[in-house]
Amino acid sequence: MAGFLLVASFDDASREDLLALIGLQQRVIDEMREEIAELKRRLGMNSRNSSLPPSSDGPAAPKKAKATRGKSGRRPGKQPGSAGTTLAGAEHPQVVDHVPDACGGCGAGLGRAASAGAVRRQVTDIPRVSTFTVEQRLHRRRCACGHTTTAPAPAGVDGALCYGPNLRALACYLVVFQHVPAERAALLIADVTGAQVSTLVFRGSR
Repeated sequence: MAGFLLVASFDDASREDLLALIGLQQRVIDEMREEIAELKRRLGMNSRNSSLPPSSDGPAAPKKAKATRGKSGRRPGKQPGSAGTTLAGAEHPQVVDHVPDACGGCGAGLGRAASAGAVRRQVTDIPRVSTFTVEQRLHRRRCACGHTTTAPAPAGVDGALCYGPNLRALACYLVVFQHVPAERAALLIADVTGAQVSTLVFRGSR
């Protein structure tokens, strides 16, 4: 009976303090669990699963898997028989000679010096593109009968001012084959050739 009274007396007097102590212990346990989990996460970080540099990897970090592919026996680089991509030189290029005037060693003149060969360097380029205008004059002749005859115009010369076949072909290539919008094609032709063409030239290209 005395023991029962002692327990009952203890529970009545310290219930709130005991509950508070248990709650504090639980919070401490929860915080310790979070800290342990964070430490484990940090210990498991390496250059393969984070942004850490490889130099920070410890001895426990997983090693990169080695390639298991065997040797193929092929030499590195271009294989024999495959087509090369080196710029080919021209057999009959336009030649421009450059002859030295003075010796690079002593400075003496080389006007009468013997030839010692030449170094060949070819430059492949395209000519400067520019437009030209041809005026087709259709002459008229008056017959003795009083009738006037005008010479027929060449094919493609349909008006007083028109575009030539090459310019029309370029416009057709850009619009139909390369699918360039008419406005951009006109700008490209103007930038490359200097011809200020109207988008009307592309009407028959679609």
